[in-house]
Amino acid sequence: MVYEPNQSGSKELPETDPRFVSGRWIGFYLQPQIHYGRCWMQLFLRFSEGKIQGDGRDIAGSFFLRGKYNLESAEVWFHKTYNDWHVYYKGRYARKAISGIWYLPVDSGDFVVWSVDNSDPTIRRLKAEAELPVAVMPPSAVDS
Repeated sequence: MVYEPNQSGSKELPETDPRFVSGRWIGFYLQPQIHYGRCWMQLFLRFSEGKIQGDGRDIAGSFFLRGKYNLESAEVWFHKTYNDWHVYYKGRYARKAISGIWYLPVDSGDFVVWSVDNSDPTIRRLKAEAELPVAVMPPSAVDS
């Protein structure tokens, strides 16, 4: 199922920096205390004049998103607002994705999001980890 964004009709000009592309983004956050593995999210983000606005959904439900970004430092700050709580995010754009840390007063974890125009930036790292050689004991050591 493809996420359909809330069209706000904003008249602000979209960001021209290719790192901060307005449109569909996907990604995940990690919350090992509650969920095992990646908690996927779909977002529609609008970058303009140092501000981020958008909406999306994830395992916790639908949310609105508001925040800021800095072109010089590539830093990004935003919060997702659900019906009755906020989750805060701080990250940086690098390697075709925004990654960093999300936090609540009682919990925190890592996150990464990227434009759907880019591929999952974590695949190469996961592939490299899967290709690591496995230590094998010689048969003589097992038989002893």
